[in-house]
Amino acid sequence: MKKYFGGLVKEDSVFYCPRGYKKDNPAIAYISLRHFMLIYHFEQQILTEKKLSKFFADKLGLCKKFNEFLLNSF
Repeated sequence: MKKYFGGLVKEDSVFYCPRGYKKDNPAIAYISLRHFMLIYHFEQQILTEKKLSKFFADKLGLCKKFNEFLLNSF
């Protein structure tokens, strides 16, 4: 995910360890996030190319895999 989206947006994370979790939990950086947002920056020229639908289908497929990972984690 980091390769395509550069990581998660961490603007709205809590500043403390959520109740029930230890501060040394290896996943605390993700547990403290309130939202899971991925951002992908693309060049505008892609909007006029014939491969546009495949381009977005590929990126949405990656988002779907991430969403499935999140759903299976809880």
